[in-house]
Amino acid sequence: MSTRPTRISRPPNKRMQPTCSASRRARLMRSVRRPGRHIVLAKRLSRIGVLTLATFVASPLLADSDGDFCTTSSYLAYEVGLPGYSPHELRVVSLVPPLSDSSLRVIRLPDFQVHGILCREAEVLLLGWDHLYTVSVLPAGELLAARSEKLAHPGQRPSFFRGTKAVQNLGSVAKEQILPITTSNANFLLVTRITRSHRECELRVVSSLQETDHEGLLRFALQLYDGTKGAECGE
Repeated sequence: MSTRPTRISRPPNKRMQPTCSASRRARLMRSVRRPGRHIVLAKRLSRIGVLTLATFVASPLLADSDGDFCTTSSYLAYEVGLPGYSPHELRVVSLVPPLSDSSLRVIRLPDFQVHGILCREAEVLLLGWDHLYTVSVLPAGELLAARSEKLAHPGQRPSFFRGTKAVQNLGSVAKEQILPITTSNANFLLVTRITRSHRECELRVVSSLQETDHEGLLRFALQLYDGTKGAECGE
């Protein structure tokens, strides 16, 4: 009587079972055979890098701002200029009618970041980090050179600044606005328009002071600011 041969099971061939590292190598080889996938990924990463760079390029405008302003019954004062980008100036516009190009007076300021601006009847105060700057406004509209006073403690906010309202802006951090500025002799409107710039991730800001008659008809418009500010951007 014949007997069937007994099948002897062989131990599993370890070479036939890919290890974790071999599996990773296999996936890598498959991905190498499909280079288009990596090209797409590289393009996406490159696009993200471009967007990050664009955001970074626009960010200096947010590190410091210009266009803070204040008013009295006789003048409007505002500062312009970004340290390292454009001259720092205080501009004062007389609110005595009629409004014209000659209503504007300009004085050069040292380079410093403005932490507050306050208009008084005959002077403009500008608060820096460690100095207080004062510009006298003469009755004829002339301006005297800024004089500075060192603060006892850097970052100190004098008491007369603490009770002031939030800083208003007509420049790089301004919002669209139409603000009436009425005096006993005339009606004015501070108008800020914001539109898309021709550059990506950038907006154009244009502010003007407009004199109107009592019926609201425009008499004269004086441009105060024409600049740009960064904008959120994406795909």
